[in-house]
Amino acid sequence: FLAYAKLFNGVFDGFIPLNDVPVYNENVYDNVIYESSSKENEIHNYTINYVQPLSEGVVTKIYKNKDDKYDIYIKSIDGYSYVYKGLENIDVSIYSYISLNTILGISCYDEDINCYKFTLVIEKDGECFSYYDTKED
Repeated sequence: FLAYAKLFNGVFDGFIPLNDVPVYNENVYDNVIYESSSKENEIHNYTINYVQPLSEGVVTKIYKNKDDKYDIYIKSIDGYSYVYKGLENIDVSIYSYISLNTILGISCYDEDINCYKFTLVIEKDGECFSYYDTKED
């Protein structure tokens, strides 16, 4: 169908709308450190404080910790579950659809390492993954 739609659009100048939308955002974080013992990815951003998702999906849970930090749980369309942990504040609500350009919230500034920092857990079928493992899918 796609080949015919492109041919048809070439003749009739975009009559059938085709959206080539990426489902994975790979250029979001400055530095990622995977902690194999905790199975968490520690994310460092040196210039931006906002957090964007790696993939589109739906917010399934929002949790406020005892230290007033937020965790956002997202079930994505790529089959992975993502948990963005330790956010200072959030800009989404439960059951929101999340696109790649959505700002989930604001990460905390860590004065010891002079950057914005949060934790990311990536899980699929009961197994946790490094950020770099999911980039290859």
